[in-house]
Amino acid sequence: MKRFDIHRWTTEKMSQTILYVLIVIIMITFALFYLIGYNIPYLFNPSLNAPLLTDGVMGVMDLLLLMGVGIIVWSGIYTAGRRGKHADNDNNIPVRQIDYAVAGGTSLLLVLTLALGSGETLLINGQPFSDVFWLKLSDMFLLTSFFLLIIAVAAMIYGKSRSYRQPKR
Repeated sequence: MKRFDIHRWTTEKMSQTILYVLIVIIMITFALFYLIGYNIPYLFNPSLNAPLLTDGVMGVMDLLLLMGVGIIVWSGIYTAGRRGKHADNDNNIPVRQIDYAVAGGTSLLLVLTLALGSGETLLINGQPFSDVFWLKLSDMFLLTSFFLLIIAVAAMIYGKSRSYRQPKR
C-alpha cells in the first residue's frame, strides 16, 4: 500500500487536490442548502423564504474567506523570509519592486473604489437599506474585482501578443 506523503507532491497535484476538495465542500453545502428546508416561509413576511441552512452557507463562506486571508498573510511572510533582505533581484527580475507595485496598486485601487462607491439607499427584500459604509464597502469589492479582471485580461492579451511580436528562433 502506498504511503500518503503530501511533501512529495508536485505543486500542480497539490493545487488540483485543494481545488477539488473545495469544489466538493461547496457543492455539498449548496446541495444541502437547496434540498433541506429551502422553502420555509419567513416568519415576519410569508411571501419571502427563510432557508433553514442559511447560517451553514454563511459559515462556509466565512471559513473560506478567513482561510484565504490567512494563506495570503502566511505566503507574504514566508516569501519575504525566504527571499531575505538583500535579494532584490531573482534571475535578473526585480521581484521586490514588483511585490511593492502589486501591493501598492491593489491598496490604491481598494481605496479609490471605496471613495467612488455609491452610498445610495437600496431596496432589499422590500426594505430600504441605507447604511452608507456597507453600501460603499460592497461597491468597493465589486468595482475592485471588475477592474482586476479587466487588468488580468489585458495582461493576458498583451502577453499573448508579445509572443507573436518576437522573432522566431
